[in-house]
Amino acid sequence: MHLALRSSRDERRVLTLRRVVAFHIEGFREENIVLNLRLLPAGRVVDDAVVGQLLADRLFLDAKNLTADTSVFLLESSFGAEVVAVCGGVEISETEVRLALSPP
Repeated sequence: MHLALRSSRDERRVLTLRRVVAFHIEGFREENIVLNLRLLPAGRVVDDAVVGQLLADRLFLDAKNLTADTSVFLLESSFGAEVVAVCGGVEISETEVRLALSPP
């Protein structure tokens, strides 16, 4: 799964979530400001009540059931926009990368 981001200096990056197991996105609008990015290994999520509650509320998952090879990715943005995902890893591209459609 790919998320295209642009900085206030117009630098473009692509955030790629690999091996996505569950995904929730809400409230994004043009010019939202990303406030926080977090990537937590499954083992740490069990001890974090706030993240555990997000998993339950948004993805209907119990943190105790996450497998050791997964992580929880959180993106918090202005105006309440958020991404909550359970995935195998996250990559952030170099600047000025653009997404393009694959030819048929």
